Amino acid sequence: MPRLAFDPAQEICPTYEDQQWVFVRQMIINGHQGAQPLTPEDAVQHLKAAWARDRNIRAIAWNTQLEQDRAELEEQGRIAQGEQEALRAQLKREAEEQRRGAEKKKSKFNDFDSNRQIASFIMPRPAQYALNKISTLEYVELDYFSLRGCNEAVADTSGSADQDTFSLTQVDGAFTIRPTTHKASRNIRRDEDLSWGEMLQAKNMMLQYIADSKAWTNRHAEALAGFFVALELHPRALQTNGTQALLRYQAKARREWYLALQRNEGFNIESIGEDLLRSLAETVNLEIAEKLAEKRYEEVGNITFSHVELANLYPLRPFPFSLHSQQPVNANHCHTTAMRHPLSHFLHQPPYTRAFSIRCCIHTCAFPIRCCIRRRSC
Repeated sequence: MPRLAFDPAQEICPTYEDQQWVFVRQMIINGHQGAQPLTPEDAVQHLKAAWARDRNIRAIAWNTQLEQDRAELEEQGRIAQGEQEALRAQLKREAEEQRRGAEKKKSKFNDFDSNRQIASFIMPRPAQYALNKISTLEYVELDYFSLRGCNEAVADTSGSADQDTFSLTQVDGAFTIRPTTHKASRNIRRDEDLSWGEMLQAKNMMLQYIADSKAWTNRHAEALAGFFVALELHPRALQTNGTQALLRYQAKARREWYLALQRNEGFNIESIGEDLLRSLAETVNLEIAEKLAEKRYEEVGNITFSHVELANLYPLRPFPFSLHSQQPVNANHCHTTAMRHPLSHFLHQPPYTRAFSIRCCIHTCAFPIRCCIRRRSC
């Protein structure tokens, strides 16, 4: 039944005796099928009885509607009251938290021992950025733990943590909240750019902070310590450019170890990968030879030669050649010889294993094939 707008009890029954109800009364009389025909008065009584029945039905619906409205109002009142109570409780909790936060921000000092003196050695402290990296089991450059990096951390007054800003960090599958610290230092050098002595000093300090950290397991800390021991005792350290190769291997292997642990593909870092180390050593030797070649070229670049002989200049003949001569050579002959046998061919040979000698008016000097022969030099 549709919602009622008025109380049926307030309604008044029509008279049904007026002229406007004649048609309705006549329909009731014509539709009667009893033995006795209905009179107009009987038809009026039938209409009034029907109206009374309809009013009683609507009255019951009205009372039901009132009950439902009362129940809904009571429920809304209970909900509003509950929300008000929850709001008051929340405001109370927030006020309590603010009070506790204000108490925490107050300066509090722990007690001290009057008989205890300062330690004879204060261990240098790296930047908080590096210590957070250790706590979150992430790769961090060794330069943060060198004396240079620690001194920079002390001088950096902008490196303090903002106690009002926090960040989420995932450790062992669980998220922890940590204060947000300053970003990585722009002055920190790469591991491969450190000297051998700086690497040994920095790794000792880093291992000490790792040992003091509660985030590292003994197995992982011992594996990393064994890795540095293996590097320090490796025979390549006694070879030419060996420490540079070991420094580069340390940087690549340690970074890859952290990444592999994050991928759940951890490997034994204590076992030195000889193939990788050999490849890195070759790269280091090549780079050092290139720098040496450039330096030698600069040293001899301004020398004017009095005479030179290019003998046996054939592309497939291995160097070095013996190109010493006492006779001057025609400049055109020297130039055409160089053009007929281009020196660029020798650039594709293993670098710095071939060279040639030139006798100048000052002394006999040798420089790598990268040096070009100018016509004016002949």
